[in-house]
Parts: sequence; structure tokens; C-alpha cells
Amino acid sequence: MQLLEYLSPAEFRLAKKLNIGPLGSVLSIAPKPADGRNHITITRSWHPVTASGTMAERTITLISGGAEGDLLILHKHAASPGDVIIQDSAAGGTDSIMADSNFTLTGSSDVIGFNRGPVVWHELFRSNNG
Repeated sequence: MQLLEYLSPAEFRLAKKLNIGPLGSVLSIAPKPADGRNHITITRSWHPVTASGTMAERTITLISGGAEGDLLILHKHAASPGDVIIQDSAAGGTDSIMADSNFTLTGSSDVIGFNRGPVVWHELFRSNNG
């Protein structure tokens, strides 16, 4: 089995199961209607995120969308008026973020990556490039 398959200049498929495609749309943080926790809803594997308002309004606590095995890469959008905070959720629960610790995206070259498990998003890597 071929581990890494080249699809196009912007797309690769890893082990025919993991897709890293073209850049997705810019995501804004919004409260989830059911419980008011802040979330983003992904549509691709790679998204810039923008945030404004108070620290609480700039904090992502849930990631909606995706399926088990998906890879997700997030970075701060260059035009974002505020830093983006990724909050670790020790309690777990559907769409929760299981990270080493909270992480703040302060510059557009800061990135964090996740893999979707059966229920939660698990941090794979982070890079604090300011």
C-alpha cells in the first residue's frame, strides 16, 4: 500500500484514509445553541480562524464537523482582530478538544493540528511561530 499519494499541488492523501485538501473558508467562533459553548464548524482539513471580542468570545471549546480519522489544521487568519484560543477539555464529550493544554494562536504562522477520534478531537501537534 502506498503511504502518501500525490493528488495535485495542494492535495495529498495519506494511506488512502486521511485527506489534506485545499485551504477551507475562514471560520469565525460562534456559541453553540444547545449549550452556549464556543465552537467552529469545519468543512475542510485546513482552516484559518478569525476571532474578536472578549477572551471568552475568542475561545474555541468544541469543533463540529468531520468524521473519525479526519485530520484538521487550524491557524489564525492574518486579518483576525484578536488572538484565537484553543481550549483543552479535560472532561471530554462529543466534539471536545483533547489537547496537551490550552493554546493561543497569536500570529498567522501559529498552527495546531488534530485527529478526529470516535467522539473527540485529539491534538497531534502545535507550532508557536508568533
